[in-house]
Amino acid sequence: MLPHKAIYRVLCNMGDKYVYPVLPAFAKPVWNHPAGPKTVFFWAPTIKWGLVIAGIADLARPAHKLSVYQNTALAATGAIWTRYSFVIIPVNYNLASVNFFVMCCGLSQLARIAHYRVSYATIPKMEAIVEVLDISDFLDTHQIGGFIGKKGCNLKRIEHNNKVIMQLEQEIENNSVNVRLTGMPNAVEAAKIEIYELLLVILRGSFCHTTKIPKRYVGPLIGTFRQIVAATNMIKERVDSVRYPNSVYERPDRREFHEVLNEVIDDY
Repeated sequence: MLPHKAIYRVLCNMGDKYVYPVLPAFAKPVWNHPAGPKTVFFWAPTIKWGLVIAGIADLARPAHKLSVYQNTALAATGAIWTRYSFVIIPVNYNLASVNFFVMCCGLSQLARIAHYRVSYATIPKMEAIVEVLDISDFLDTHQIGGFIGKKGCNLKRIEHNNKVIMQLEQEIENNSVNVRLTGMPNAVEAAKIEIYELLLVILRGSFCHTTKIPKRYVGPLIGTFRQIVAATNMIKERVDSVRYPNSVYERPDRREFHEVLNEVIDDY
């Protein structure tokens, strides 16, 4: 006798000795049934319940990612074996129940696929578009880094939030900066709004960096009579007073534009 068969017989004998006496009256016929736990006819369908669990888990998957062929096969085999379970001798109710649920899972997924395809067919198909924004009027050359962000964090955030492809194109000769957006029309429009919001933040000079400091360092950082804070404010005032060469704010043809823009920013 093969080792695994011997082990199985030992387990069955132990079950007859220790498990069977404590079973309730209604469960004892199941234990001794020709398709009960002491036979292979019980364990094969029991393991197949894992297929039912996987089918239930697939209910959380999007309908467009489901396979028609796979679920058709599951529904067909489930229906066939449900019927076959009542024809064979001995009748295997465990096999019938598991195949019935396999069939239900397959049919429910096919219904989801059909509903998705019918609904999707009524939605007008949209193609990706490419749009180029000229942001030269909003940014100086020294502000491009702030627009991009550290390691491109601003561009990556806009791409991730709106599901678009964003490319920054800078022409040094023409002193122009363009943003190329590629994506669905609605996504491109949403990305444009987020870009304009970022430009407003840059123009308002509201970039800041927050750092958590332990309480014991707050006093030394401020200093006696707030000398450090006063010095920091003085440096900030001097930096704000600096005019960068070739700044768009210094060009006569842009002054009126930025005066109007500043009014819009204040209202914003």
